[in-house]
Amino acid sequence: MVTDSGATLCPDRLRRLGEPQPVDTRVDPLGRPVAIRLKGRWLAVQKVRDVWRIDDEWWRAEISRLYFLIALANGRLCMVFRDLIVGDSRRGWFLQDAAPSQPAAPVVRVLVAPEVPTRADETPKKVAQQGSHAVA
Repeated sequence: MVTDSGATLCPDRLRRLGEPQPVDTRVDPLGRPVAIRLKGRWLAVQKVRDVWRIDDEWWRAEISRLYFLIALANGRLCMVFRDLIVGDSRRGWFLQDAAPSQPAAPVVRVLVAPEVPTRADETPKKVAQQGSHAVA
């Protein structure tokens, strides 16, 4: 249960969760983001982890967006997109989602030993198999 903060609600300041917010973006010659400005600070893009395009709703309000999942130099993951209908490579950028700064979960190797019978008259023996599992 969340306790009441006592703050006054301001309906004019509310927004839907996950609604894209405009974001200043610097791009390379190919139009890929190299830095974004969050809270007045420019943060370099360390790595572009994924790129995809969505073209949808051509029968209503057309959507055409080029999405980038980026890792910033401070370790934060962000999803940004460029609106291909109204924006060019330098404007029309939006922040869709941002995760808090945190290191990636380590990958831990786990040995799994299922019991496998060798013959009908013997007790089951353990056979080791190796697998990978992410542990948060």
